[in-house]
Amino acid sequence: MMSHCLKLDKALVQKDSAALSRLLHDEVVIGHSNGFIENKKELLNHVLNEKIIYKIINKVKNEEIKNLRKITRVRRQIDVVGWYNQKEFSLRLSVLEIWKKHKKDWQLWCRQSVEIKKEK
Repeated sequence: MMSHCLKLDKALVQKDSAALSRLLHDEVVIGHSNGFIENKKELLNHVLNEKIIYKIINKVKNEEIKNLRKITRVRRQIDVVGWYNQKEFSLRLSVLEIWKKHKKDWQLWCRQSVEIKKEK
């Protein structure tokens, strides 16, 4: 399952619309740490049109992976560097992702992130 998370991170950084389309469920809801919420169409539009630019997404640690039939819950921490509305950001996020098996593939169905303070 972590490979799917890493593929998602890579697709966001590389603005890979084909990979994002495969990895995101049609009903996905993405909740950002600033309160901004996106659906699949909005996320694709924002990434491809550079409203959001992800320069770096690095895994800090995995906190939990829990499978239940065709649903997997993933909690992880990531460091993210990028631009949002032409303003640079650098955040450590705690992310909760719900992945759903769709046919033979896993797709992100729901994601919520919150900012956590970086340890010094």
